[in-house]
This record gives sequence, C-alpha cells and structure tokens, in this order.
Amino acid sequence: MTTATMSYGMRARERMPFAWDYITLGLVASLLLVGLIMVTSASMSIAARDLGNPFFFLERQFIFGAAGVLFAWVLTRVRRSSGISTASRCCAWAWLCSCWC
Repeated sequence: MTTATMSYGMRARERMPFAWDYITLGLVASLLLVGLIMVTSASMSIAARDLGNPFFFLERQFIFGAAGVLFAWVLTRVRRSSGISTASRCCAWAWLCSCWC
C-alpha cells in the first residue's frame, strides 16, 4: 500500500459515522437482565427479612448497572487523540472505582 492509499483510508474512517454493533448491545442487555433476575431471586427473601424491602438489592444492582452503561456510553463519545486515548487513561480510574464499590 502506498502512503496515499493509507492516508485516504484514514480520512475515510474519520468521516465514517459512529455505528453501533447491535449484536454486542443485545448480548450486554441480555447479561444485564439475567444478572438482575439472578440478584433478585437470590436475595429477595434475605432482603425482606433483614431490611424490610425485598427489592433492596435489585434496586442497588440496577443503579450500578445503569451507571456502568452510562459510563460506557460516555466513553464511546470521547474523541481519540494521538498517542494514548482518553478512554485508555480513564480505564485505570474505572478499574479502581469498580474495585472500591
């Protein structure tokens, strides 16, 4: 490949609009839904007995799942710069936050 073709390919990729991968989105949504169902079925009686709210852990899991989806969406909107991308720099902080929670 010549440099002219490679640079044209890069410019074409930059012009291409962002496209969602619907299979991956469907799999992520399925995993989140199955996880919510599993958390609810495993902790409903314990939460009702100990906390008085049978859906306490479901609500908590839903909030953290929604925060994770929101954070992932924000990372898809970050423009990549030359060198280390902003998303790569955020990964360390995201990992630390996930370990803390």
